[in-house]
Amino acid sequence: MIAGQQRNFDLSQAEDVTCEKCSNAYFESAFLVKRVTALSSPTGQEGIIPIPVFVCKGCGHINEEFAPTPDRLKQAAVAVPK
Repeated sequence: MIAGQQRNFDLSQAEDVTCEKCSNAYFESAFLVKRVTALSSPTGQEGIIPIPVFVCKGCGHINEEFAPTPDRLKQAAVAVPK
């Protein structure tokens, strides 16, 4: 597919994701916030990095597939301004 082209996709055929705990189908965005020291920062400056997470609107649970686990955080890519 060439960049900039759009392709129709029927979302009615896609599987709904539900909460593992209460089966609710509605989620809201929340953020895990990490503080980065100047020594560990790719820019050499300390800063704050927000990590988006989906939280169940019904019970507040975070599904395992959405959880920012240590392994997932190690693989995270951070855009560094030029």
